[in-house]
Amino acid sequence: MRILQVGDVAAKFDFLGVYFMHLNTDIKVEKVQWPMDEKRIIPGDIIIVEADIGKNEEAVDAFLDIKHRIPDTSIIFILPESTDGDLINRILKSGADECVMPQCGITHFKSIMEKHIKEIHNCVIVPSMADFGIIGNNDKIKFIINFISKVAPSDISVLIEGESGTGKELVAYGIHKASARAEEPFIPVNCGAIPKELLENEFFGHEKGAYTGAYGEKRGLFEVADKGTLFIDEIGEIDPSAQAKLLRALETGKFMRIGGDKEIKVNVRIVAATNKNVKEEMRAGRFRKDLFYRLSAIMIKLPLLKDRIDDVPMLCDYFLKHSRVLPEAACFKQINQHALDALCAYDWPGNVRELLNVIERAVVLSENRIVITPEDLPQYIQDRETSINNVCLAPISGSEENMSLDDYMGFMEKEFIRSVMIKCGNDRIRTAESLHISVANLYRKIKKHNIS
Repeated sequence: MRILQVGDVAAKFDFLGVYFMHLNTDIKVEKVQWPMDEKRIIPGDIIIVEADIGKNEEAVDAFLDIKHRIPDTSIIFILPESTDGDLINRILKSGADECVMPQCGITHFKSIMEKHIKEIHNCVIVPSMADFGIIGNNDKIKFIINFISKVAPSDISVLIEGESGTGKELVAYGIHKASARAEEPFIPVNCGAIPKELLENEFFGHEKGAYTGAYGEKRGLFEVADKGTLFIDEIGEIDPSAQAKLLRALETGKFMRIGGDKEIKVNVRIVAATNKNVKEEMRAGRFRKDLFYRLSAIMIKLPLLKDRIDDVPMLCDYFLKHSRVLPEAACFKQINQHALDALCAYDWPGNVRELLNVIERAVVLSENRIVITPEDLPQYIQDRETSINNVCLAPISGSEENMSLDDYMGFMEKEFIRSVMIKCGNDRIRTAESLHISVANLYRKIKKHNIS
C-alpha cells in the first residue's frame, strides 16, 4: 500500500510516513506535488493533502472527485485553522475521510492513520514485541516469556534473581498480568528503600495508639494487596527478625497489625526479587533457610543486557515509541547504524535501565533531528566503539591465523586494553573506568598479558 503526501505536509506529519513505513515494509511513502497525475492513484492509497492545497477549492473538488471514482482510497485533508466552516462541512459531506488542523496532536493524527490503514488493508499496525513488558528476541528472553506463561496461572511463590536494571519488576508484573489476579492490585515494595525498623509496619500495618504518633489505624501492604500480588523487591535487605514474621504470613495467610489482637486473613500471591546471591546470604546466616525454601519454589535468574546484546536495537525502538517521559515526537525518531553499532559495542553494566537513560538523553540532544547519531550518545560509549573498531577490525596477520579461539580472544583482549591505555595516557584509573572494570582487575589483566 501507499501513503501519498501531496504538497509540503507539515514536518510533524512528515514523521508519520517514516514511522508507518518502518513498522510495515509493505507501506510505501511517496511525496508528490500539486497538480498531480490523477492516473497514479490506485485503490488502497491513503492521500494526505497539505494545508495550502486544502484552501484551493478547485483542488478540493479534484480530490473529492477521486474519492467518488475510487472509493477504496482514504483522503485526509490538513486544513489551516482559518479555513471557512462551510468549506469544511462541504468537504466532509462530499466524502472526504478526515479534516484535521495542522496544530492537532501527533498522537491523534497517528490514531487517524492507523484507523484508515486497518480499514483499507485489514492489517495490524503495531507489531507485538512486548509480551508482558519484556522486550527481545534473544533465546534468554524467550525463555523468560515462556517461564512467565507457565508459572502465572498458579499461585505459587516466585523468587527472581538479577542484577540492578535487568527488569525484575517487569517480570513480576508480567506474572501478575498473566494470572487470574490480573484485575486485582499489584503492589510493589522495595525493602532496600525502607528503614529496617519500619518494614514490619509497612507489611502489616498498625492499630490506632499502637505507638507514639499512631493517631489512626493503618492498613499494611498485605491487606492492600489482598486478592492480588505483592512484589517484594530486594528481599535480601529484610532484617532477620522481620523475616520470621514474614514467613508466618506466607505460610498461614494470617497476621496481626502492630498493636492489634485480631488475626487478619488475606489471599496474596508473593513474588520476591533480589540482586544478591540469596544462597550465600543464607550460608552467612543473614537470610533464614525456611523463608528461602518458602519463596524459592520457583526461581528464575534474569540475564544481563551484555549477554543478550542482539536485543539492543529492539529495545531502543521500544523505548523511542513507549517511553512515558520522552516528548511525543520521539516515537518517530530513528537511530542510525553507526549509533546502533556503538550501543551494541558497550557492556551495559547498568543493564536495560542504563540503556533507557542513554536513549532518553539522545532524544533530548538530537533536538528536532529525526535521526539519532553517535554524537548524541555519551562520550564513554563513543570511545568504546571507536577503540573496538581500531582493534577488532584490523586484519588478521599470518602469525594469528593458526591460533586457537582462546588464544586469539586473549590476543584481542590484550590489544584492546593496550589501545585504551594509550588513549588514556597510560593512566590506570582512567583506563579502568573506560573499560568499566575495577583497577585491581585491570592490574591482573596487565600482569596476565604482560602489557608494558
